[in-house]
Amino acid sequence: MKNGEESGALPWKPMSIITIVRFFLWPALSIPIIWALASKTNLLSDDPMLWFALMLMPVGPPALKLTALADVSGADDKEQMSIAKFLTLSYIISPILAVAVVGAVTAAQDAAK
Repeated sequence: MKNGEESGALPWKPMSIITIVRFFLWPALSIPIIWALASKTNLLSDDPMLWFALMLMPVGPPALKLTALADVSGADDKEQMSIAKFLTLSYIISPILAVAVVGAVTAAQDAAK
């Protein structure tokens, strides 16, 4: 268990789909929506930091949610180890998030003008 062999291989198809949705699809949707709400309507306050946080909210880390769900659902050790592997890989590739951060900063600056 300590070396991770007992949890089996990490399924690459679901991991790829989750990565694409988390790091590319959600920012591609949330940044333009929040930019439009901030620059074209009065629904949001005049706070660029709020806009930035809202733009990146869907991209947030899933670790607390996943581990809490695994504990509450009574997942066995093998499933929890598989979740730990998924989270480890997710955090290894998280520098991809820099693209979304730059997009959110640029959009917040543009909406503030």
